[in-house]
Amino acid sequence: MQDMIDEKIESLLETRCWIIDILPMRVPKDKAREYNELEKVYLHTEELNCKFFNVLMKLICYYDYKVVLSDGEEIDDLSAEKLKKHVGHRYLQILFEDAMLVSDPDDMYMSLFNPSDRVLEIEKAIVATEGMCVWES
Repeated sequence: MQDMIDEKIESLLETRCWIIDILPMRVPKDKAREYNELEKVYLHTEELNCKFFNVLMKLICYYDYKVVLSDGEEIDDLSAEKLKKHVGHRYLQILFEDAMLVSDPDDMYMSLFNPSDRVLEIEKAIVATEGMCVWES
């Protein structure tokens, strides 16, 4: 079973990717210093973790999901309390529909792979409620 999940994840990582971010688009290369300053302010903050947690909690109201942790542990039904402890602290891969949302504690964004038009529509609406943006990578 683990091999099937690993294969699905590998396959999804090769699909179109959308970025869920506090910024509306990729930062130009000549603004790397400014981006690094922003990262110092937001990365690993309760504010950013809360935004990501809220996005995930709202998303799972619409879809069945499976969480795969960095150690390969699979969780089908993660309580809100446990999810809150993991967001911003552990690498998470959330599989739902034929899509995957990745939350890496060392990134100021989440990555959404292979969303259907409907998933993308719902995700854009959810993300907007948190004052965030969705843009194609």
